[in-house]
Amino acid sequence: MATFNYTVDTNPMAQEIGSVSNHIKGTTTAVVAMQAAVISAEERAADHVCNNVNKGFFTLIRSQISQKVAKLQSEVDSHLMQLNQQRKQLLAIKGRMERDYNMISNRYGKLFNGLNQNLKQRVFELDRPTFDFAVHEMEKVSNRTKYLTATVPVTQLESLAMSQKLLLRM
Repeated sequence: MATFNYTVDTNPMAQEIGSVSNHIKGTTTAVVAMQAAVISAEERAADHVCNNVNKGFFTLIRSQISQKVAKLQSEVDSHLMQLNQQRKQLLAIKGRMERDYNMISNRYGKLFNGLNQNLKQRVFELDRPTFDFAVHEMEKVSNRTKYLTATVPVTQLESLAMSQKLLLRM
């Protein structure tokens, strides 16, 4: 067999491969840098989106709460106005009832006082003899002991007789 020896100069190819290798390293570095930049940009974008979503969510919730507070405040104010109006009406009714009560109680007070005086006078007229006896005669009998101190036994007999007469009449 025949042997052939050839010398092939691989330096230019090695230099080109080295140059390509340097370019690949540069491209790799650029890809890694770009990947890091993309990751950083995605992270910033995600943070920005999350912050905006959170801000929007909290703004929405705050808006809904503000609307509910405004609605409920309106209802409370409405009820408060109604209660104040009812309070005024009740105070007016109370004042009217107090005036009516005072007027009626004065009227009936005069009426019953007049009736009491009239009935007292009638009873007094019906029982005038008894009243006269109780006031005038009993006063004389009870005062005898004061005026006739020397005749104590006689006065006692008279008092006893008078008491017995009174008892028999009743």
